Amino acid sequence: MGDAKISYFITDLILLIVFLGLTKIIFRYSGLGFLLELLFVALLLFISFVALIPAYSGSKGGWGVLNGVFILILLDLLFIFMKTGTTGVTFLFTLLFAALGFVLSVLNIKKEEEEKEVGKEEPVYTNFEPGKFVASKTGTSYHAPKCDWAKKIKKANQVWFNDEAEAKKDYKPHSCLK
Repeated sequence: MGDAKISYFITDLILLIVFLGLTKIIFRYSGLGFLLELLFVALLLFISFVALIPAYSGSKGGWGVLNGVFILILLDLLFIFMKTGTTGVTFLFTLLFAALGFVLSVLNIKKEEEEKEVGKEEPVYTNFEPGKFVASKTGTSYHAPKCDWAKKIKKANQVWFNDEAEAKKDYKPHSCLK
C-alpha cells in the first residue's frame, strides 16, 4: 500500500471518529440548535464524501476541500464550546482528531506540491530538424512537410519526427496523410 493510500485510509478513520463525536455532542441539544447543528454536520459529511473521491487519487483539490472541512469542524467545535461551555472526553477527542485531520490534509497538499516540482519534466521535442513529419507543440495532428497546414506552423512550435510511429505517440495523422 502506497504512502498516499495510507494517508487516505487514516483520513477516513479520522473523519469517522470526528463525525461520530460530533453526532454524540449535538444529540445533547434540543430544538432549533439541534436541527441547525444536525444540518451542518450532514452537509459537512456530504462534502467530505465528495472530497474523498479526488483525494484518493491524490488530487490537491480533494485534500484542499478536506482541509476546509476540518477547519469548519474546528470552528463548529469552537462555536459549541463558546455557546454551551461543553467539555468532556467526547468533545476533547473530537477536537483532537479534527486537529489531526487538519494537519494531515495540509501535509498531503504540501507533499503533492513538492512532488510536482520535483517530477516536473518537460516533454522532449525535436525542434528545427526537418524530418518526414511535422506537428505543432500546441496542435493535435501531424502533417507531411508539404501540407499547407504544416507550412503555417511557426518555426518555434515545430516538432519534427523521422517516422510515423514516433509521431503517432502524441499526435493523430492529418487528412493530408490519408
